[in-house]
Amino acid sequence: MPSYTHQHWASDINRKKNESKPWHWLHGINRVSAQVKKTLIFVYVEVPPPQAIEGLGVTAILKEFKVREVALKRWVVSRNRD
Repeated sequence: MPSYTHQHWASDINRKKNESKPWHWLHGINRVSAQVKKTLIFVYVEVPPPQAIEGLGVTAILKEFKVREVALKRWVVSRNRD
């Protein structure tokens, strides 16, 4: 999923790109991953502002992007007791 954390993306013109997913989307994904007993991994790609990549080559542009991953595993009482 794209992540727009730079100040450039906070302006009103670019706000449309910065919208997050609704809660029911995450709820549905979480339920499916629990039913199939899989770990859900979110990958966030931080998108640099256009000014930061203007005039750069492909290799330099790719170095401007940052990738974060978050693993989400559903906690089930019957399986996660101590």
